[in-house]
Amino acid sequence: MSLKKEEEEIERREQTHIIYKKVLGRLAQQARDSHAGQISLTSDLDSLVYSFTDNTGRDWNGSIDAKVASTLAKYLEDSIAEGLSVIEAVGSKGDNLALGIAAEHGRILLSLAPDLSVESYVTQEGAKIMPFPRLVKREEYDPITAFPSGAEPEVLLVEDNPTFAMILEKFLAKQGMHVETYPGVDAAISRLRERTQKLPDLILSDLHMPGVNGFDFIRLLKQDQLFKQIPIVALTSDESPETELSLLGVGADAFVTKTKDPRILCLHAKRLIESRRAA
Repeated sequence: MSLKKEEEEIERREQTHIIYKKVLGRLAQQARDSHAGQISLTSDLDSLVYSFTDNTGRDWNGSIDAKVASTLAKYLEDSIAEGLSVIEAVGSKGDNLALGIAAEHGRILLSLAPDLSVESYVTQEGAKIMPFPRLVKREEYDPITAFPSGAEPEVLLVEDNPTFAMILEKFLAKQGMHVETYPGVDAAISRLRERTQKLPDLILSDLHMPGVNGFDFIRLLKQDQLFKQIPIVALTSDESPETELSLLGVGADAFVTKTKDPRILCLHAKRLIESRRAA
């Protein structure tokens, strides 16, 4: 790349970051006017959803325009990955605001503190960095599975992250699937044993959950004559080959990382459901 192109690229990135700072500044101003101390950001298909609670206990929420949502999400993720505990925002009057940034499972938290400085802010202890589920453009989640009316498959989702579960439910519903969600393995097993006459067409299971984990859940199902024919797709943020090998070893039918394009998950689901129905 030539020096001129490098300079143009740097200038483009700087201009993009200014847009992010202005968007964050508008959010911070709304929250500050309501005397809120923290903003929560999660993803919802093609937008970023924000929420905060004012000093009267009232909840406020809204969404960030899809035009900047996906790249803003990446900017925030990269900031956390780089070890930043404070990021800048630009207020409506051009004033610089400092926002504390931390991550929890499935969401990013922005803390408001007008006098915040890098030295005075301590990153939330125990915060767990997890990428937003991939944001997709509206046209990307037009139905691709095309299950005929009346033959919508039943999908059982086992996922302890309510934000990620909500996004998957919406996406799969757009693809013509009916989804039942359970926050843990014990609840999912109880549902399967209580309704053996109406077993799901597919199971989607997270791997890392409190109590019984996804590996043991898959192993248990594949060893049970009643449930072993139900196809299972494992969901995880771990992309290591060892994890995939372990999953295939316990009987998982497919392995999809949470940060991949959700259409990949849908195509796996369609293939497995149709294969089972044809058997």
